[in-house]
Amino acid sequence: MSESKDLKDRILQMRQDNNIDTSKVHNEDIKTIAEKEVGLPKTLNSENTKKDLNVKKSKEEEAFKLLASKFNQSVEVILELTKRVEKLETLVRLQSMQSENVKSNKTENLRAKKGKNKIFFLTMLLLGGVYLVYFFKIDLNILNEIISEFSSIIKK
Repeated sequence: MSESKDLKDRILQMRQDNNIDTSKVHNEDIKTIAEKEVGLPKTLNSENTKKDLNVKKSKEEEAFKLLASKFNQSVEVILELTKRVEKLETLVRLQSMQSENVKSNKTENLRAKKGKNKIFFLTMLLLGGVYLVYFFKIDLNILNEIISEFSSIIKK
């Protein structure tokens, strides 16, 4: 929780440091560079031009260093976000594997219960048939004759 808060704070700090929308950055940089080039006085003195070039180079170097540091900060934030996304992906994978495992256990339990229920009902049906034959004294001679007829048909 505190890590995500720290990361949000860093992102907000970077936005406040830049103080500009990303869509406006490119256009404003081009405008300021063009204004600086137009505003430079053209002198014939070579020493002044060398100093101006040195000043211009040093400003460009400072701007480049500033841009590089901002880029490095952005890369750090992106790397942290990437690590967190990878952690979340692994957590999601683990949870899905666990839920699949639980589902497979439930289906196995249901199959086992169905098998037990089938055996129970067949046993009850058999006991019910034996009960009817025994207590109501059903004549099974007809059944014996039917079985003998089937066996003679099969033997032929």
